[in-house]
This record gives sequence, C-alpha cells and structure tokens, in this order.
Amino acid sequence: MRKSIATLCFPAAVMTACSSSSHSAAAPVPAACHVATESTSCGDAPAHLADVDLSAGGFFQDVFANVGLTGVLGRRVTFGDLDGDGYPDFVAVQTGVTKNLQHLYMNRPNPSGGRMFVDTTAESGITKNRDGSDGQTALMVAFGDVDGDGDLDMFSGSYSQQPTGTEYVADPNEIYINDGTAHFTLLSTSGVEAPWPLTTAAATFVDYDLDGKLDLFVGNFMIAYPNDASYQNDLYKNSGNGTFTLVNDATGITTSETVGAVDGMYTKPTYGVTACDWNDDGWPDLLTSTYALGKNDLWQNNGGTFSNVSAATTYAMDDQPNPGETASYRQGGNGFATACGDYDNDGDLDMFTAETTHGDYPRSTADRSRILRNTGAAGEFAFERPALADTGINRDLNGTDDNGDGGDEGDHGVTWLDFDNDGLLDLIIENSAYTTSHAWLYHQLPDHTFENVTMLSGQKANMANSNGLTVADYDRDGDLDILMGSVNTSYEKAPGGVEQVHLFENEIGNKNSFVEISLKGKTANSFGIGARIKVTSGCLTQMREISGGKGTFGAADPPIAHFGLGTQKRIDTIEIRWPTNPPKIQTIHDVDVNQFLTITEDSDQIACATK
Repeated sequence: MRKSIATLCFPAAVMTACSSSSHSAAAPVPAACHVATESTSCGDAPAHLADVDLSAGGFFQDVFANVGLTGVLGRRVTFGDLDGDGYPDFVAVQTGVTKNLQHLYMNRPNPSGGRMFVDTTAESGITKNRDGSDGQTALMVAFGDVDGDGDLDMFSGSYSQQPTGTEYVADPNEIYINDGTAHFTLLSTSGVEAPWPLTTAAATFVDYDLDGKLDLFVGNFMIAYPNDASYQNDLYKNSGNGTFTLVNDATGITTSETVGAVDGMYTKPTYGVTACDWNDDGWPDLLTSTYALGKNDLWQNNGGTFSNVSAATTYAMDDQPNPGETASYRQGGNGFATACGDYDNDGDLDMFTAETTHGDYPRSTADRSRILRNTGAAGEFAFERPALADTGINRDLNGTDDNGDGGDEGDHGVTWLDFDNDGLLDLIIENSAYTTSHAWLYHQLPDHTFENVTMLSGQKANMANSNGLTVADYDRDGDLDILMGSVNTSYEKAPGGVEQVHLFENEIGNKNSFVEISLKGKTANSFGIGARIKVTSGCLTQMREISGGKGTFGAADPPIAHFGLGTQKRIDTIEIRWPTNPPKIQTIHDVDVNQFLTITEDSDQIACATK
C-alpha cells in the first residue's frame, strides 16, 4: 500500500511522531511538516538537481573562535551525538602517546545565540583506566552502540610503540559504555583489551554477521617502525552487551604467512579500515589501507566468513610499477584511508583511496590518491581506476601553484560530502606532514568530474597541515560542516604553529534543499549501521550507506545519511534496506524536503524536525 506521511512536527530540534495516513486521523499539523503535495516531473534525467554559484568564493568560514574552541588542541577529531539531542558532539585527541590526550566537547546552546562546545572531559569518564584512576592512553576513538540501548558507546584505541630502544607499552584498547547522557563507564570485561600490546591505528563498527549486534574491526600497524612486520588486524564479535570475542580464525581473516608471501596473506601494516557493502549483496565487506608500499586488502563477506578478493577487484593496488623497488610485495602505495560513496549516482559504492606518495625519488609512482569506480553487477563489481586527468582530481606532484603538491602528496583521510546540496557528492581530503601541506576540497560537476575549489572556499590557509577529519551538520541548518584537527611537523606547521581544532561552517549548502535521515533498528543494530538508503526526487536517485567508521585514527562521521536535494520541493520515495538477514526493505512515499527524519525499522511512525 502506498504510504504518505502526515506529520506532527515542530521547528529546530524538537522531535515529534509523524504517522502514516493509513492510521487514525492526525491532529492539525504545522505547514513546515505537511505531507508533500508539490508534483515532480521527470523529463530528461538530470545529472544533478541544481547549480549553486561558487564563483564568489568564501563558502566556508572557520568559526572555532565563535563556538568556544579557541585554544582547543587536537590532531584527530571524531563527531558523534553522544546525548541524543540531535547535535553532534566530538572527541579531540592531541598529538602524542601518553595519558589524558583525549577530550570530550559537548554541543550546547550558546547564550549569545547559535551553538558552542563545552569541555566535559572531567566528568565524562572517558579517561578512567583499569585501576580506577584517571589517566588513559588513547590515539583514537570510534562510536557505536555496543550494548543495544540506543546511544553511542565508545571504543578507545591505543598504541604501544617501539621506535627505538625500550618498548613503550600503553594502556590497552577499551570499550566505554554511555549512559545516554555522555557519561561513560569503562567496561573491564569487554574483551577488546586482548591481545595486547598492539599498535592500533584504526577501527570501524560493523555488524558483519547481521545478527543485530554491532561488531568491531580493528586495524593494527607495525610492531617496530619501519620494519614491515606488523600486528594482525582483529575482528571482534559482539555478544550483545558490549563484550567481544576475537573471531579472526573463525571468520578466515587471519594472515599468518611470512612477510611478502606471494598470495598476499601476510600481516601488513594497516593504517586504515573501512566497512561497506562493495558488491551489493547485503553483507558488509572489510577494507584495509596498507602502508609501506603494500597491497590494500578487500575481504569479501560470504555470509559471516571472509575471502580476500583484493587482486581480483583491483582494489589491492594500481598497475604502475614502483621503480627502485624490486620486492613484488612493495609495488602498492602508502595507504591511510578508503571512503565508500556512490559518487556517480549509479547505485553502487565507489571508493576514494587516500595515499601518501612523493615526487622527488623513485617511489614517485607509488599509488596515488584516486577514485576507484565500481563497475557494478555488469562488471562483476571490480574497480576501474580512471586516469587522474579524467577525474579532475589531478594534482601536480611537484607543482607549486594552487593545484600543486610541492613534491609530496601526504593524504591521510578523505570524506565524501555534498557540501552544496546539489545532489552530487563532493570530496574533502585531509593532507599533512610535508611542505605546503593543506586539505583539499573538490566540487563535483554534472559530468562526474571534479574541480579544485580549495582556494575558492576561503579556507586554504586555515586548512594547512590538516590531520583529522569529521563531517556533520553541527548547527542543524541543513548543510554539512567540517571539523578538522591540525599538526605541527618538521616540514610544515599548523596555522600559527598551534595544533588548533578548526570548525569550518558551511555558508552555501543551505541555499538548496536537503533531507537528513537517522535510523532506529529493532532486529537490525540500533543505528542501522550498514543500512542502505535511497532517496528519489524527480529523475534523480541517490544512495548512501550508514557507516560505522572509515580510515585512520578515528576517521568517522555520525551514523546518519545526508542528501542534497537542490531546488526540489518533495521527495518521491525513501527506500531503506536494513542490515538484517534476510534484508528488509522499507519504503516511504511523498515526503517534504528540509527535514531531519528518524525512521524506525518495521514502523510507519517517523520522527521529524525542521531547520
């Protein structure tokens, strides 16, 4: 039966139930949330929904000083709505491998208007350790609801390093349970503290076996840099209450062969991990980003066990040899992150891989950061690697102009986002460590190529030596803002020499329409991580997959789906494929734009709020 939603909704963050018209009569509703009645037409299918003029520039503003973040330091940052008020909070982690470098900032109303961030670390519990005292080492965090109570808990990732001399053994990885108000308790029986020591560099939450319980995939780096020997990546199965069991052997992801084994089944130095359903079979797959010119790994999910299909899909590396590297296993790149997104709106997940390479010695042909275009079912879900010049993301490795990397492409993170809400995914790439390093912002054009708008954004200088990246609508005005950390290195300093956290407020996206969708699972995991959401408005269908983390050192965005809708006034259909076994399909029709929707599995009751 075709459903139209009749709604009871109020402005701002107030969330009120919105019911299907097939139920009993609803009370009179404010015009802002009425059932969509404006018709849409579909003549010649457009590649996008609307043009936004970027030529005037200045469409991001660095507002850290306006929101209480002056002097707030952070190399890595991760957004997450930790108290369920609809506004994203964040954790920042300062440079170093010592205790108490992690800080929690809650998003609160600013008495002067707008929003501000308040440091609540002291009362939050996120720095408590196993002996009950205050002081916990952490290089990263990741958020996911591990006990199924509807709020985001926290994984704290640590790093025991042995660069030279005596080994430094940090506190282990931990799970912290949220009480729903952003107060956390260390769960001493979580199981993620073993094995130890590790050099944990990445983590993603994923329900790999589709049992409705959120599992955890952890990426680990070298045992003693710069030697290739590394710690095993670890997959932990969740029992449902936040306690985990290591299942590497049971799921087939153990890599026990000697370094450089021809079949690639050896333990590689992992900087980034990502989970997404690359082949659209309903089962989330696992991807790694490998450092030291190693091959990236794509683990295909076969229904709870995995097989490595990296070479067959071309995800492992490009086909360019690395001059000067005679070892066959060192012909790849220096991978840090992979972001999944359907950038060409053809219904399958493409990738962007963030790599580090150099232009001044033979390794200049190590893998470059680039788009991997998914061929889809017709092409057996392999990846094409379009030439850099054909995508528009074609930086001059040795160039010094606005499109030049100055000799080093030091990309460490990447996120797809539709910053101008035109229905096409754009890209923000985090870049640091080398001379002239800065983040890169690319805008997608209707032909699915990209233009470099870093300078036009007005924030190139403030994006210098960016290190850490997370994206969300912090002020709930309908567009995506960018939170970014920064770092000082021997090559390049952060702006002003201070590792300041920067918040880049979007000044252009809310000129277009949008919809933002959050999910509540019942048999699926509570935030619907792994769900696919398709939104159709007129001729254009867009797809997003809810992610539990991607890339390196806490790279993640909140588990929501944001869609730009251009000048459209109505959404024809929202289709959700829930991460269940078998998958459930839920469809909703005739929805207004410019709303924040919360959709519950197996229910036509929708919560909604307007800007």
